[in-house]
Amino acid sequence: MSAVQDAAATWDLLVAAQRRHQEEFGDAVNDYRHRFGFVLDEEIDRAAEALAGDAPLRDVLAPLAAHMRDYLRWLRWSAWLGTRLPPPLDLTSRRDQVRHAVAVLTYLGARLVDDGIDGHLHYKNKRNTLVADLLTLFPHCDEAAARCHSALAGFWILNYGHRRMRQIGETRTADTIVRLFTTIPRGVFAESASGTTDRSVYDAIVQHKAIAYDMLLYQSIIAPIEEARRTILLRALAATSLVAQYLNDVADRNDDAGRGQPNVVLQWFDGPEEVTRCCLDRISDALRGLETLGRGERDAVAAIMAEVFESARTLWGDGDRV
Repeated sequence: MSAVQDAAATWDLLVAAQRRHQEEFGDAVNDYRHRFGFVLDEEIDRAAEALAGDAPLRDVLAPLAAHMRDYLRWLRWSAWLGTRLPPPLDLTSRRDQVRHAVAVLTYLGARLVDDGIDGHLHYKNKRNTLVADLLTLFPHCDEAAARCHSALAGFWILNYGHRRMRQIGETRTADTIVRLFTTIPRGVFAESASGTTDRSVYDAIVQHKAIAYDMLLYQSIIAPIEEARRTILLRALAATSLVAQYLNDVADRNDDAGRGQPNVVLQWFDGPEEVTRCCLDRISDALRGLETLGRGERDAVAAIMAEVFESARTLWGDGDRV
């Protein structure tokens, strides 16, 4: 069988699993998202209240806290992918939702840091970031200062999320967040410093940055299940995160070229179709690693994988512009 046929066969497997997952758990996922959304909003509001603090600073900081709250609430959609996991894993209790919500809050804190580092004034022309809001809130700040303030807000959220996780009794998950966050800066620094032409170095950057970032969510979601089963799921989800980064490089290749950052399309592949075939080959290996799990769990991960490909393709039009 040719590489193209292999890729097509893998895609067919993903689509079939995605369909089964929707038929069996679609209503349960929608119900979980509905209930979880309220819990997440509560945790975001709690964090905003904590940032504003007490009088006399509250009146000064309240507008900043409100803008941060609104931006984090808007970013809730970035957590929906992971909500496919709790129903088939029977992790839908109130405690599971709160742990998941605090993990999402922490994950979004890292996004505020990323906005500051990369100078994002808007998210793909859809909404202003906190960086842009800060330029209005703090009129004496220039853009460089606003970027630093966004990063500072993100670090504040990361610290708050770690403390909040301990407060709700999830000590092991709190320790996991700390361990993962010590990994992420290495990837960020290496991406900026390397200018690498070595793909193994690039994959290590992805491991320390994109995969570790996603693990803030996935490890927290599935924390209660037994270690052997958790390890199998995390390996497949890590492969999915690497694939997501590769696919994202297709959309970001022009931007990355302008900043001199490594990008798989610019350096190791001839175009989107070759990247897709490589990614589907990695997904095929990851699916084989799930064979010892129940069908519901396998299909949930496969549905996440399929959605990663579908989401990436909606962004490729921007990447195709020269």
